[in-house]
Amino acid sequence: MMLSIIIHILFGMEASLLKGAFVELEDNRQTTIHKGKFPVIWGPGAPHCKGFVALQELFEQYREQILHKVSDVGAVLFRGFDIQSANEYVSVLHKLGLAEFEYIGGAAVRHLVVGSHTNKSLQVFTTNESPPHEPIPLHNELAQNESYPEFISFYCHTEAESGGSTPIINCHELYNYVEKNHPDFIKDLENKGVRYIRVVEENDNLSSPIGRGWRNIFNVETREQAEIVMKERGYEWEWFDSITNDCKLSSKKLPAIRIAKNGEKVFCNQMLAVFKGWIDHKNSPTLCLRYGDDSEIPLSVLEDICLHAPKVMTAIPWSKGDFILIDNELVAHSREPFEGIRKVYATLMKGKAEVKKSANLVLNSGDLMPCVGFGTWKIER
Repeated sequence: MMLSIIIHILFGMEASLLKGAFVELEDNRQTTIHKGKFPVIWGPGAPHCKGFVALQELFEQYREQILHKVSDVGAVLFRGFDIQSANEYVSVLHKLGLAEFEYIGGAAVRHLVVGSHTNKSLQVFTTNESPPHEPIPLHNELAQNESYPEFISFYCHTEAESGGSTPIINCHELYNYVEKNHPDFIKDLENKGVRYIRVVEENDNLSSPIGRGWRNIFNVETREQAEIVMKERGYEWEWFDSITNDCKLSSKKLPAIRIAKNGEKVFCNQMLAVFKGWIDHKNSPTLCLRYGDDSEIPLSVLEDICLHAPKVMTAIPWSKGDFILIDNELVAHSREPFEGIRKVYATLMKGKAEVKKSANLVLNSGDLMPCVGFGTWKIER
């Protein structure tokens, strides 16, 4: 009883803390999960809170509380702050103190918008550039790799004429569904793990949803350079002497069920994306997805999960200037087909949450108030 009272007090303090800076908004397309409304939507608390300069100050002042909220609920959408460009957007993200996570090992074709491969500051990329008529299945970003970003963010510079939202799902809710309906599958995943295998060409193939060539996957020019990166990142590989200079990539055994920073079990992996999206003239789900012991994964179970997911996903249409912060273990994302020009950019970040027995909240007065169970953030650069 006392713990319940303390928790209510703490979250009341959080609301008081952010009062005047952010206001919680509602959208009838939000869903309700065990944590409440999903995603959380924050708008400016006052006119002077709009604009990237004001938002930089707010993100610097409240970065611990913002990151806590993201990794408790899974996603926070920021709306109405009048962010006009990718440069303004990334200048705000910089204030969170997170380190950049370079897009290496991904299957999607995308291009750098802000930043460089040599300067270790936050980068802004185009999102998956697969054909607009194709949906992109649910996935946790780069979860086919041993190393993946802890946080991801999307920014809308130009919304599509129709469609093009970024549906999201809470992976603890998804885990609960799979554990209840397919308990043996969960046990096999926890005991065996998964492996991801795909054949990639030397150069990008825009006709394929997984058409990123190995030169861009690993940011290299030669086979020898690629082999160095693949070895560092735990891949097995096989070269094919073909016109397209193909390479077969195989991951090591990876977990598909993980523990998120808030302590919840999550269905965090790339399996649904492989099942529905890793399909071209050289790849198919039966070839690309295996248990860690190389046995077959029951595709009928993945089909059931794919049928269930849209019933509980949240798809809020983009508006210009919107951006969302996502905990990449706790939330999976996808993309709806669209028409017209759509410019939605992405930033990948790493930083480590360290929950402590006691922490401090910074009140509007500038005073420190101790609290229990709220947690603090340790940022690793």
